[in-house]
Formats: sequence, structure tokens, C-alpha cells
Amino acid sequence: MTVFRLDRALVEQAADGWDDDAELVRGVGRALRGLDLSSMPPRAVGAASAFRTAWAGHADESEQVCTGMAEALRSVCADAFVTDAEVAQTMETVDGSLGASR
Repeated sequence: MTVFRLDRALVEQAADGWDDDAELVRGVGRALRGLDLSSMPPRAVGAASAFRTAWAGHADESEQVCTGMAEALRSVCADAFVTDAEVAQTMETVDGSLGASR
């Protein structure tokens, strides 16, 4: 637990969840791009292709959002723990300067 009341394990669990979501939508994008439209009626191929391209793009964007959230959570957590270490060091310095009477 940090001064900022962050629980490292909980933040890491949340970041892992975002990573899992990124992997899920990455798979959706891959699946969409891999769809074979050759068995569709010719008049439907254009619309199906447009749908496939648009939604594969949405999946790519969603993957980027999920990855960004995971990275942001880990970064904030790391910063908080570095700050905590700096605060602890400062407090030790202050305590040490109070002398033996403390």
C-alpha cells in the first residue's frame, strides 16, 4: 500500500485485465481480417468487405486503448512507489537529524 493508498497487487490485476481485453480484441480483428467473403453473393461482397474493414479497424483501435490503459496503470503505480520510497528516505533523514532524544 502506498502513501497514495495504491495496492500494487490490485493495480497489477487491473492492468492484467486490460491486457486480456487487448488480446481479446486483437483476436477479433485478426478473425475479421481473415473472413473469407468468396462464398457470399457478389452483390453482398462490397458491403461485407466494408463491414469487415471498419470493424477490424475498430478492433485495432480498441486494442490500442486497452494496451494504453494497462501501460498507464503500471506507470502510475510505479511512480507512486518511487515517490513512496523517496518520502520514506526523506523521513529517515528527518528522523536521523532529531538526535538521540527522540
